[in-house]
Amino acid sequence: MNRYQFEVIRNSVEKMLDQGATKRVLAIILKLHEADLAQLVELLIPPQRKKLFSLLATSDVTLASKVVSELENEVAVELFRGMSVDHINKILQEMSSDDAADIVSELPEELQQKIMETLRSKDSQDIQELLQY
Repeated sequence: MNRYQFEVIRNSVEKMLDQGATKRVLAIILKLHEADLAQLVELLIPPQRKKLFSLLATSDVTLASKVVSELENEVAVELFRGMSVDHINKILQEMSSDDAADIVSELPEELQQKIMETLRSKDSQDIQELLQY
């Protein structure tokens, strides 16, 4: 996707998010490559980020996990704050253990503990081992 196409999509998504046109936003974002979608998420203002990511995470957990892997960790942590632990776990379970551990390590301690307690035992063990480093 070239820069112009990306900017058109970005501007359209921003306007649709502000208007509450979630079905139209979803139709657009589900067609994007995860790297383009991650870039879009990072360029949105925080309230729009959360709206867009919430739409994505509830409709396609696998794509959401790929996007999280592409995001800067600070942005991923921001998106995970306020999400339910169950929803975070669904996303983390779709990610590689390395990527999941990187993000979990930057979450507040209390949220880390809740996540580790509720993750599947194999995922939790893999992430716990990686957190040791």
